[in-house]
Amino acid sequence: MRVGFSVSKKIGNSVVRNRVKRRLREALTPLIPTIKEGYDLIFIARDAVVNEKFTAIGASMQYLLHKANLLKEPEKK
Repeated sequence: MRVGFSVSKKIGNSVVRNRVKRRLREALTPLIPTIKEGYDLIFIARDAVVNEKFTAIGASMQYLLHKANLLKEPEKK
């Protein structure tokens, strides 16, 4: 699985764009074990992510992955 993050210059200067990319990477890290294998992902940042809370970013990513049916099924015991 490969993951890419796209942050446009419309978001802000390089400091802001790099901060957004770091926050997106960190929000995705705990979700990696739950993502199905064999997919390449691209997350495109929008203006709202600059001032969004970190927990909301992670929740949004999880929602998008669920909506795209890219999360593994929970293991049944």
